[in-house]
Amino acid sequence: VRLRLPQLGVRVTASAGVAVIRDEDTLRTAIKRADRALYAAKNAGRDRLMLAAQEDDAEPRLARAG
Repeated sequence: VRLRLPQLGVRVTASAGVAVIRDEDTLRTAIKRADRALYAAKNAGRDRLMLAAQEDDAEPRLARAG
């Protein structure tokens, strides 16, 4: 964003949570895991991508740091 809009004058960051959709998932359970990963990314310092664990009780893992 800074390169395309230098006049913006503020730092823009993005965090994301990603979940692989399993055969047994419903839309609700897949979104729930992705949402959990998103909040883990924000809590880990923002500007990063976290991948939801395959098991519902496991912690999301860092996929990319900014």
